[in-house]
Amino acid sequence: MEDRDSAGKKGSYKLYVEVGVVYSPGGAMEPKYIRLSPTGEKYMIDRIYRHQRAASRKAGGCGICYFVRVRGQEARLFYEDAPDACRWFVETKNPIAEDISF
Repeated sequence: MEDRDSAGKKGSYKLYVEVGVVYSPGGAMEPKYIRLSPTGEKYMIDRIYRHQRAASRKAGGCGICYFVRVRGQEARLFYEDAPDACRWFVETKNPIAEDISF
């Protein structure tokens, strides 16, 4: 099912991804890389600009949003901390990981 906004245009999707994370002794998370599919390439996170609790208005969901740069492109990486599962996702215009690149 395609995600469309109120005007009927295609919207954004949640793409759940693998994320390599380093935890500080105090429990802070620092994502280091993103892998879009289980057999896909690792994309190193060049820079983390900031992070804050936020909702994804484009794709739905909420959690801690990391504003990052990967291969010179800015992206929003979310840590979704739901009661039943904790997962990472990126907002994308295409739901298929093979069609996305940084």
